[in-house]
Amino acid sequence: MVTVKSVHSRESERGQFMSLELTGDAELVQSQNTGRFYATIRRCFISSTFDEETAKGLIGTAYAEKDISIEIYVRDNYNLTLSYKKKENENGTSTFIGKFVIENNRYKKEFNIEGRNCNL
Repeated sequence: MVTVKSVHSRESERGQFMSLELTGDAELVQSQNTGRFYATIRRCFISSTFDEETAKGLIGTAYAEKDISIEIYVRDNYNLTLSYKKKENENGTSTFIGKFVIENNRYKKEFNIEGRNCNL
């Protein structure tokens, strides 16, 4: 899910426009250099055709991603839900980014996941 965090007025050769700052959920990512995990929030800026008032009105709005696969496994003592999106990388490998949720009648824990070259 991405959320509009803030808006910025920008200037280009064609005039003024509004840029939206988008942030994702906090996630754990494994370093390709050290193998250690770290927490991060991805963010980006995207140009818009909105006027300033409309853009500011979008702050806090969350948008869900499309093309997400969901797998649910029901066992005797717990349920496991895996939701992920497959991204094809330029070098021909695949990256899977998503969420892993395990829960029972007293406990629920969510993990953000990212995997490369894996079969799901």
